[in-house]
Amino acid sequence: MANFTLTQNATNVNNAINNVHNAQTTPTNGSATMVTSGGVYTAINNLTTANLTAATLVTQAEGIASNDNETTLPTSAAVKDFVDTAVSSMGSVATTTDRSATASSNLFINARVVRSSEDSGSISVAIKIGGVTISGAEDYGKEVSAEASTIVKSGESWQVTGTTTGGDNTSTVFIRTI
Repeated sequence: MANFTLTQNATNVNNAINNVHNAQTTPTNGSATMVTSGGVYTAINNLTTANLTAATLVTQAEGIASNDNETTLPTSAAVKDFVDTAVSSMGSVATTTDRSATASSNLFINARVVRSSEDSGSISVAIKIGGVTISGAEDYGKEVSAEASTIVKSGESWQVTGTTTGGDNTSTVFIRTI
C-alpha cells in the first residue's frame, strides 16, 4: 500500500471541499470555485460575438479570401459576400427557350420546366451531352415541374429540351461557366 503525505492543513482542505460543494451557477472570471454543469451549459448557450475577441472573427469588410487560416470564424455577412462574389464571377445565362451548343468552357447547366395550368398530364426535361441524357420527369397533378442538372466539359456538345402534355409550360435554362 502506498503512503501519501498531506501538506494541506484542515482549513485548506475544508476550503477546497466547499469550492466543490458550493459550486457556482454562473462562471466568474478568476474564481477558484467550481461551476455546475447547468451553469456551464447556460454560459455556452448565451455565447455571442461580443464574448469573442475581434481577432477571432472575420467580418464582411475583412473578407474570407484574405483570411485563409484555421484560427478564425467568418460572420454570416462575410460568408454571404464571399459566396455572392464567387457566384457572380462564374457568369450565367438564363433563357426561356430550348438550347443547344458546343461548350467553349466548362459549364454547369440547370434546366427546369414548369407546367402552370390546371390540366393533368406529364412534364419532362432532358439535357443531352453526346450520347448521354440526364432527365427529370413528373406525371401527376397540376402545377408541377421537372428539373435536371449536369456539368458539361469544354468542347462537348449539349442540348436541353423541355416538354409538357396537358397544359402550358415555362422552360428555364440556367448556364454558368465554371
